[in-house]
Amino acid sequence: MFVRDEGETPRLCVAEPKKGRVDCPLAQAYPAPADPRGELLVVVQVDGPRQRLATWSGGEPQPLTAWAGAIREPRWSPDGATLSFASPHEGVSALWQVDREGGEPRLLDHHPRGNFEPNPGPDGRLVFGTSRDGNAEVYALGPGGVERITDHPGDDVSPALSPDGSRLAWLHSEDGVQRVWVRRDGLAGPLLPDVGEQEGFAWSPSGDLLAVTVLEAGVRSLRIVDPAGTEKARIAMPGGAQRAVWSGDGRFLAFETSDAEGVPQVAISHVSGRGPAIVAEGWLPRFVPVARIPG
Repeated sequence: MFVRDEGETPRLCVAEPKKGRVDCPLAQAYPAPADPRGELLVVVQVDGPRQRLATWSGGEPQPLTAWAGAIREPRWSPDGATLSFASPHEGVSALWQVDREGGEPRLLDHHPRGNFEPNPGPDGRLVFGTSRDGNAEVYALGPGGVERITDHPGDDVSPALSPDGSRLAWLHSEDGVQRVWVRRDGLAGPLLPDVGEQEGFAWSPSGDLLAVTVLEAGVRSLRIVDPAGTEKARIAMPGGAQRAVWSGDGRFLAFETSDAEGVPQVAISHVSGRGPAIVAEGWLPRFVPVARIPG
């Protein structure tokens, strides 16, 4: 699934590259990350300033939450039992959670300076970013409450635990340069200390690789590296490559690129970097099981 802009209207599209099929049946909706159980297609519906989470199987989406304020960064728990997301509370971004069956969202944590980018881990912890200490830092929310993870002068954002919970990665800014940092056993440091500006990353389903978006000489590419920072492959296209997501089996990556006129395109590549190919015009790609594609 991905999003295609038609004028000022975003449309949710589905594509089956092997069949050459692309349909855009749902207006004013964005895809959430893939359900770990492979059973639900969850979307964020938009109605002016209001948004809600809903499941979609063709026809009218079925609400998981009531209409409320903006919904940002929805993320499944690894077992697929809950969805966590950021949404306003008392005028600032707070952390919320809803069961996969839907219902009233639970307020997990709120701070006057805001919480954002929640990301649940396999051990029940939820890592997130917050500006409660002035600049953005990474915190964790667990059974014992809220725990500070990073303490740097620069911003630390976009935290994500590895699938087994043994490592934590995030984006760290220092001296005007942003890079991916990884922490294990209390020790943290840059994953790729000498490689360009790093704008994002994604853990593979097995946790043995990361796909890192690197900006060098004005061009974005994807570096496929192990948690020690050893490069295994590189994915590059004339229109760049960024914001990658992994297929469930870890063999493929979908990502954003653009054509010669700068129009956003969705592309796919084998993890080895072989044969990257454009799928369709659009952005915000997500892999979903073929059996769950409506129609």
